[in-house]
Amino acid sequence: MTNAAPPIPPPAREGRTDTTAVEQSVKTFYDSYGWVAGTDGQIGEDKIYRKFRPAYDAYTIGSQQRTAQYVMRNGHLLIAGCGDMPASHVSIAQHFDQVTCIDISEAAIARARAALDRPVETILGSILTMDLPDNRFDSVFCAHVLYHINGDDQERAVRQMLRVTKPGGRVVLLYFNPRSPFRAVGGVVARVRAVTARLGRRPTTDPDPAPALYFKAHPLTWWQRFTDVCHLSFQPWEVVSSRVERLLIWNDGVAALFYKLARLVETRAPALAARLWMFPIVILDKN
Repeated sequence: MTNAAPPIPPPAREGRTDTTAVEQSVKTFYDSYGWVAGTDGQIGEDKIYRKFRPAYDAYTIGSQQRTAQYVMRNGHLLIAGCGDMPASHVSIAQHFDQVTCIDISEAAIARARAALDRPVETILGSILTMDLPDNRFDSVFCAHVLYHINGDDQERAVRQMLRVTKPGGRVVLLYFNPRSPFRAVGGVVARVRAVTARLGRRPTTDPDPAPALYFKAHPLTWWQRFTDVCHLSFQPWEVVSSRVERLLIWNDGVAALFYKLARLVETRAPALAARLWMFPIVILDKN
């Protein structure tokens, strides 16, 4: 198997309302690239979204522990969009008597079965059309999935997750904050670098670019629409993406200080961090 991904159809652009086209583009991305390992052993997802400086490794441990603390720890868990079933997901799943995983990617379903050392129910399908009974799960965990669903359909996806959650149960999502100042600063730096590269006549394209992946994130105020059926709260997950880290942090020493300060803010002022960080934890406690 080579590093190069098979050609895939162009993904739907941000804001497009064609549900089927968006789902198919995301499915094809992950089946042909995102969960596919190259000759170097790395999957495509790691190459694009998980390239951080060494200091991040210690920082993310706290993020994973905080996430696990908010996912209810018994009964039946639904992992909505299980992806490659990373260690953080496996750790959460170990606290539940039953685990169900759903994903539109065949490669993700195969990885989920291999990652857990006990029987797990797997469903190849879309969160939007889950054929599951109401009030079945004690907790639902959905990490970095919702913003790859067509923006016009994200409310329907969340309401599907709430529908299958028992009264008094909890839905925990890792989402993206499009109004984070870190995203804004990263965008400015990226544009300046692109202009500088053009003026210097240096190539600005990746010689081996990854396929595009659909992305649409709503502002945090968007989540208020679900307070009719649940209690809404936010906690900070992680301060920046790997791309923004590479744009803003120029060496390992600065990265170590940056993540130390980020952890301090998360501890002392979690509400502020949840509003400013690029990635919040969204917690929906069903009435």
